Amino acid sequence: MQYDNAKSVSKWTGGGIHAETNPKSNEATDCTTMLEASPTGFSVPSDFKPSDGFFDCKPEYVAHLTGNYGKGTTLQDAGKTLADLK
Repeated sequence: MQYDNAKSVSKWTGGGIHAETNPKSNEATDCTTMLEASPTGFSVPSDFKPSDGFFDCKPEYVAHLTGNYGKGTTLQDAGKTLADLK
């Protein structure tokens, strides 16, 4: 049931941890951000100029992969089914 619900989500930010994505369409976001770590925490570097709030969004940030990368691992490969995802 949770898996089916997740497949219907069209706007998701992970609670604000990343730019808005659309898991339903399985498309990558064209937004990125830059953080600088220091002993006191994280901050946006002064030379990073976001275009959309905390994020910089441009279509050229999306990498379009065209090779053959295999089929990936499935639940069946692991001896599981959707019913096991509870």
